Amino acid sequence: MKPNEIDRHLNDLSFMIARHQGLQFNNQKEAENHVTNTTAQLKDMMQQSNAMFIEGLNFLIETNHQPVATISAQILDSLNTPEKMVQIIEAQIINNDDSLKLFSESVNSYYGCGDFHTEECVISVLLTLFPMEPQPFACYATMLWRKEGIGAAVELYKNIVDVFKNPILDYFAADCYFKAGDRSEAKALLDRAMQGVEKEPETYADIAQFIRILSREL
Repeated sequence: MKPNEIDRHLNDLSFMIARHQGLQFNNQKEAENHVTNTTAQLKDMMQQSNAMFIEGLNFLIETNHQPVATISAQILDSLNTPEKMVQIIEAQIINNDDSLKLFSESVNSYYGCGDFHTEECVISVLLTLFPMEPQPFACYATMLWRKEGIGAAVELYKNIVDVFKNPILDYFAADCYFKAGDRSEAKALLDRAMQGVEKEPETYADIAQFIRILSREL
């Protein structure tokens, strides 16, 4: 598979992700920029974490948690055929409303297993398959916190909170900043998180109560 063919398939996948998320753009140029940025993220993830991604898929296959094990096996078998892999991801991940929950539950089964390498590998599967969702990044930050200390988690959140601007990620980042002793940044993130909750109260009903609890501690 030539590099330009891989780029084309990743570009197609980026369009699918934007469509599935129901994103609205002001003009065609804005839409094209979003797809270009998403494609670059996907390509970077493929290059940076391909080895861990493959190892993580194998771990998830071994757990035999269905249907995650089956989907992981299908993706693993299609790695050398990007067009087939895109079809599998579209059908089993993008168009499957339960896929994030199912994969998160399987990955969480490794939480605290005592092997940070294994944890990082299975989390890399979440990051690669769900690059536009906040939960995988919060999961990775939590792992970094335990592995390398709170400073590593803070640095990760610094790089992603302005990219996502999502109440869920803002809350976890605020909790991290708060425990690191940065109350002002924690408060700013909680205020932004609450604004997001107020715009979509039904979507973020579960996280709203935790935002309020942490706000009272600041």
